[in-house]
Amino acid sequence: MNGPNPSVRQASSGHDCSGVQRSIMKLGNNERSMLRAMLSDPSRKWPLKDLLKETGWVDQVHVAGSGKALQEEKLVEIEETRSRLVSLGPEGIKASQEGLLESRLWDWINQQDESGRTMESLMSSGFERSETGPGVGLLKGMGVQIESGNFIVEDRVSMNRVLEEREGFIQSVSGGAVDASTLDEKLVNHFSSRSDLIEFEDSVSRTWCLTKEGSSLNTSELTNVEMIGELTPE
Repeated sequence: MNGPNPSVRQASSGHDCSGVQRSIMKLGNNERSMLRAMLSDPSRKWPLKDLLKETGWVDQVHVAGSGKALQEEKLVEIEETRSRLVSLGPEGIKASQEGLLESRLWDWINQQDESGRTMESLMSSGFERSETGPGVGLLKGMGVQIESGNFIVEDRVSMNRVLEEREGFIQSVSGGAVDASTLDEKLVNHFSSRSDLIEFEDSVSRTWCLTKEGSSLNTSELTNVEMIGELTPE
């Protein structure tokens, strides 16, 4: 009775040798280092800063390049999250320190007696001419009326509420860039329509995670290899 044919025996391992082993053979040392780092916590989604720390790399280019190569070998998946950051522009910084133009004009109106709340008085006040025109336009947009050159305000409660919201928005961004999704969309749209008050910066953050094939690897399979380019003549 013949024994089993050794030629049909197949290695039993945690992954497909024919596919994954070929992938491993293609990997350079940077890819191997990145895999070893990720295998320390195989189920984790790794952000850039943690991969840099775990691998000991300084340049994020290594992570981007190695991650792309590992993705092509179906050992790693890359997830991208896009966000829009909002920060203050030059006029926004000025507003955070001095108050918004409409707030300063509203304060001026409240400081005048009824007979002094006129366009004529405003033109001779301390406001620049470049401020009075746009400022009056902002006040009219908030419900202030001008009758016979006099400022008329019927709903002071509404005025104060809107101004408080706008000033609060400016202060919330004054400490540095803020994700637009966390801010009031109506106020973002309002200030984006005004010159130099806020600025936008689109950013992309990435995380890297092991696929099923990648997480099935053993670190013993990922030792560094001596590359031909590293050999030096005797």
